[in-house]
Amino acid sequence: MKKSPDAGTRPTIFSELTRYFLSFNLGSFRCDFLQSGCHENRDWSTPLHQHSYFEACYVFKGAGIFRLSGDDYPIGLQQIFLSKPGQLHEIIPLRKQPLGIYFLAFNVVAHNNPKVRNPGIDELIKALLDSKRCVSAPKNEIQHTINLLNAVISSKELGYERLIESLGIKLLLDIARALIEKPLVFKAIDSQPQNRSEATVQRAALFLRDNHTRSITIKDVAAEIHLSKRHIERLFRGIMGTSIRNYLIDLRMETASRLLLDPQLSIKEIAYQIGYGDTHFFSTLFRQRVGLTPSAFREKNKKRLKIGHRVKV
Repeated sequence: MKKSPDAGTRPTIFSELTRYFLSFNLGSFRCDFLQSGCHENRDWSTPLHQHSYFEACYVFKGAGIFRLSGDDYPIGLQQIFLSKPGQLHEIIPLRKQPLGIYFLAFNVVAHNNPKVRNPGIDELIKALLDSKRCVSAPKNEIQHTINLLNAVISSKELGYERLIESLGIKLLLDIARALIEKPLVFKAIDSQPQNRSEATVQRAALFLRDNHTRSITIKDVAAEIHLSKRHIERLFRGIMGTSIRNYLIDLRMETASRLLLDPQLSIKEIAYQIGYGDTHFFSTLFRQRVGLTPSAFREKNKKRLKIGHRVKV
């Protein structure tokens, strides 16, 4: 009998991924992990139901049937299957081969931020959204990523939260590659700066990304690049299409959106962590950029994260 790829580990660890409120950009799309977990009991099934989000499931043992929109698809070891928002579906384990699955609920939403576009990733995510494929051929890469996530979550060694975020991104890309209808091949993209001005702006943007949680100013950026404030501002706006100040605010608001999903942090603490000593000023900027106050944003996302995964045992 073929052994499960993760024999000897505890699959239930995967459910702890929910606690980290992963939210990140993938090219022109924002992705939020809503819930994760596993089912491996001998007698379980799901009723016919639908979600307002995506749900990917990976089989780590046994076999069953995935019923989607009235069609039945056999599922087995190392296969992944996906339901999209609004699709009626159910999972039916085979009694002679008890089914064990990991599940991941997530949202993918397009946004209009030219600074984060990535032609390769954008094409991959669009291909996933358009794909009619709901069950993949076996993909060992997904099992490997899940095993790494389980190991990092269990160890909680220094830096583990950043590793969890990186592996979460990898897992979503693994899922997309597994479920698109045909492989995508991209031409190599030359990411090297085309001239000295572009290279200078790239250095400035990197400095901002690395230090946006500190109380930095345009003067600090200019000093790092060894140019005058006026010169670096002109170069930055010409190449990035926005000012240094707006770019810095965007970085801070993106970080604040992630931190607000942690109920243990106060809004004052979050403001301080992203470089603002004035909570009112931070709240005003956040409302201008996001359309909600920090408190309203937190409340809205707290309700969303209460969505459960219905299972009949």
